[in-house]
Amino acid sequence: MKEMNDMNDMSTMSAMHTMDTMDTMNVNPISCLHNITIFNDLTRTCSNYGWNLNINLYDLCYSNGKDNICIRFCPSNISVSVPIRNSDKNYCSEFNNFVDACDFALNSFNYFVD
Repeated sequence: MKEMNDMNDMSTMSAMHTMDTMDTMNVNPISCLHNITIFNDLTRTCSNYGWNLNINLYDLCYSNGKDNICIRFCPSNISVSVPIRNSDKNYCSEFNNFVDACDFALNSFNYFVD
């Protein structure tokens, strides 16, 4: 395991803080994601079904070309939009932490594809 320099340590601390709760800190959550592995299961599961991941400044979007799961990182919360089975609509919910947002997205995806 390689040692972290001071800049990486600060980034990791910011990512850990952001992972617990989103607040009004001036942190770009996408820039912290390289330190957070919580979305690995969601990414792996979506990939197994042929969905692609697109990363924007404040969004993670998984898509199969027709349906989308979008996770948007806002200053005060995390918004998760998931497709509704047998519909062209998405359902959106908001969370205060990465764990709940990721669990909701993963469980919704599994329900959608089953």
